[in-house]
Amino acid sequence: MDSAQHDAVKPEPDFATLPSTPHTDQKLLCYRTREIRPKPTGYQSKEQTRTDPIARELPTRAARQNASANHAKPVIQPKAGELYFAYRKQSQCWLAALLLPYQELDDVGISGTVDSLGLSRNVPDCHSYNVNTRALEWREGYEDGGPSSYKRKFPIAYFTGPTFPDSGATDWVAAEDLRVLDESCLIKPSPVPHCRVVRTFLERRAVSGALKARMGNFLFLSGML
Repeated sequence: MDSAQHDAVKPEPDFATLPSTPHTDQKLLCYRTREIRPKPTGYQSKEQTRTDPIARELPTRAARQNASANHAKPVIQPKAGELYFAYRKQSQCWLAALLLPYQELDDVGISGTVDSLGLSRNVPDCHSYNVNTRALEWREGYEDGGPSSYKRKFPIAYFTGPTFPDSGATDWVAAEDLRVLDESCLIKPSPVPHCRVVRTFLERRAVSGALKARMGNFLFLSGML
């Protein structure tokens, strides 16, 4: 067959010669709109999807990761030292995050202070920052049982890369913007971004905690001698 004939646009069927019925009217409408229907945003051909592993994997991973966070339980009373899912606008996805205490950050396995992590520069209204003691306190009304306690925000450190904690990846978030992170979802293959960094942190913290416990027991026994 001649290529010109093959590429030629097929003539529109003569539906006018057919009696007007719901069936023929629907066929005519489908025929006229079939070729001009716009392709969805972000459309990729089957060939592109098959040959581009990045284009193929990223949407899949994002879907799995967002599904894990969206189906997780909401947080009512956040606890310092616990891991949660928290949505980060800069990354446009849910990330694992560590809820930080206001003091003694080494108790939850990280070095640094609220100052060094950049959290003292944008303290939310629910807190007051004592520059002398470098301690954060709840403002009046935000204390436990206070009328504004539901508006509290908590300091977190996101897992955004190989360096943790990163002073550029900290924030204050409300409890309603946190989701429970089940540590079983960190097992390979995991939909959680930077899951290897999260696992390494948890392992290091467990070892450090065990050493501190042993040292404490040793000092206690030494004091009894």
